[in-house]
Amino acid sequence: MKETSFKEVVAAEYDIFTKKYEELISKRFAHIKKNVAQKAFKTLLLDALWISHCTLYDGLELLDILIDDDNLAEAPQLNQNFVGNITALLTDKINNNKSFKNSFPKLLAFSSKGVGNGELLLPLLIRGWEKEGDGTLNGKAVELKNFDGGSMKPVKGAATTKGHIDDLNARLFGGSFMVNSAGQNKIKEHGHPPFHSVPEHKEHLVVLNNIVDKKGAYLEYFSQILAKDKSEVNDLVDDLLLNIIDMAKCKRIYGEHVLKTYREIDGFDIIMLINPENGDMVSIADFDNVPINVEFTAKMIRRGDTQATPDGYVTIKVKKTPKPRAKKKK
Repeated sequence: MKETSFKEVVAAEYDIFTKKYEELISKRFAHIKKNVAQKAFKTLLLDALWISHCTLYDGLELLDILIDDDNLAEAPQLNQNFVGNITALLTDKINNNKSFKNSFPKLLAFSSKGVGNGELLLPLLIRGWEKEGDGTLNGKAVELKNFDGGSMKPVKGAATTKGHIDDLNARLFGGSFMVNSAGQNKIKEHGHPPFHSVPEHKEHLVVLNNIVDKKGAYLEYFSQILAKDKSEVNDLVDDLLLNIIDMAKCKRIYGEHVLKTYREIDGFDIIMLINPENGDMVSIADFDNVPINVEFTAKMIRRGDTQATPDGYVTIKVKKTPKPRAKKKK
């Protein structure tokens, strides 16, 4: 009787493995429109799990786990604000699998044009998660952003004219205009907007101190940036003027306002910021109580900024905990 070679054993094992893998893919990705990113992720998934299986010997078990809906995470934590690691949401069966632990960093790190970190991984791990847009969880739309920052638009696409914010800054906050040879009004000196940067904010406070109708100026400024009636930005303006000395507080007030507007525009229920390096995440479902480690940067100047997002956009990110410095040897 001919002995089975090692190559034949591996080939037979790989055949069993790929059939299980295809069963997983057909179950979790059947409803997802095929594209280059999905193809690349599926190749990465197969390679990562097979390599892990060859060294850790429980890759087949992992496939069986992921195929069975009962083994996927319910993730009730995501119905409210959650700060932690993705693995804290998952079942013990998934977390205790050695092939999962080995493959997780590679799969989480995957991103491609139009596909962010976690978009194609989370449908494999969380029950009720579907890849529609960035994702949906039990019918709730989810927006995914990177820990390091993602832009949020303050208005719908063409509701404002790109660059108009510079004209507002010049007209309302200490700038000046000149007429060029073509008879056009052009900015001669740029104005100083609030909370764009520390130097600009300091200059803004000096200019603001000389404005008699501070609230009137702010109502005009923010109603035009946000394409809203002055009455709709009245509370925002009152909060900003009350805290105008504190630039960090103003950035947060404006940032949270834009976050809520962005949510209305794009129609999501949950926004998640994910660290692709280690799986740490901040998930926001309660937009009136944004976690304190979420930071906002307001872009109140256009000038040479080529970002496609409308004027007055905000970047949302998570403040990373600084790594402790190594103690010096005595």
